[in-house]
Amino acid sequence: MASKLSHENNFEKDLERITKLLQELEFYEFLDSDHFQSFENFMCELYPDAFALYVESEFDGDDESVVNPSVQTLFEFVANESREQFINDFKNVVGYCCFSNIKTHDFNVEEIQSMREF
Repeated sequence: MASKLSHENNFEKDLERITKLLQELEFYEFLDSDHFQSFENFMCELYPDAFALYVESEFDGDDESVVNPSVQTLFEFVANESREQFINDFKNVVGYCCFSNIKTHDFNVEEIQSMREF
């Protein structure tokens, strides 16, 4: 199901477009906050190095206050060479979360990774 989104290699713009679409779907109540929490959970699991950089940058060793960042915030900590894969993973995560009836903490990172094109 994975496909390339960006024809211009402008991954920031791709993320902006996906985010805008998701916000519209939330506005019309097709999505709710549980969906967004699932998106964040998945993406933090898929990109543990970016998540670690985020935690190091935003929290001063206080593990109790760490919360998952938004997907947009996490993207800022993703290495440039991984940004295209991040966008494709995010697209797959959205599809998986919206069409598989998963609960917030019931996610399968391996299934998303299997959707990657190598």
